[in-house]
Amino acid sequence: MAAGHCEPYSIFVSQADYPLKGLHYLLQALPQIREKYPRVQVYVAGNDLTAYHTLKEKLKISAYGQYLRDLIREGQLEDCVHFTGRLTEQQMRERFLEVICSCVVPLWKIHRIPWERPCFWEFPASARR
Repeated sequence: MAAGHCEPYSIFVSQADYPLKGLHYLLQALPQIREKYPRVQVYVAGNDLTAYHTLKEKLKISAYGQYLRDLIREGQLEDCVHFTGRLTEQQMRERFLEVICSCVVPLWKIHRIPWERPCFWEFPASARR
């Protein structure tokens, strides 16, 4: 994507590797979001917790990964939820600058790191407790 251009209807989740990060809440809400914004795309930083293609992935998937996989399948979200793989700091910066918004939905506290990065890059961010 060209510098200075945002992908319309895009959401970035910078941390989602275990249940306390709350990705499941976004996935539960996403079908309703898609009703109003059918072109929405969600990009999740990190390894694909829902990978289930190879025997190794089938044996390795966690209970949380299986839960996320079920939410994606039940909500018919396969075409709009994308795991980016591990990102460098530069790649994180680029992803923040390419999306319309960033979503942080932790269950127990808002850690300062997910908010420092976008604010440092002058990316608009908001939080609600």
